[in-house]
Amino acid sequence: GHGFQIGGENFLIPVDASLKDAADVEVQAIKLNDVLQQMRSKSKIQVIILDACRNNPFPRKDYWLRDQLIT
Repeated sequence: GHGFQIGGENFLIPVDASLKDAADVEVQAIKLNDVLQQMRSKSKIQVIILDACRNNPFPRKDYWLRDQLIT
């Protein structure tokens, strides 16, 4: 998979995702905060090791996502 940050939100992208624009992120990506929240609700101790690049996958275009400009 892949990971990146858009508009201050960290996303995990599955290996079979096909992101053509920022709108696809909302449908195909998994919010890292959702994963962390689920982990917190299941046990007292959580360990997560995340090795993901944090580059913008849409560097040549401007997109709006949740009222925040992605550049």
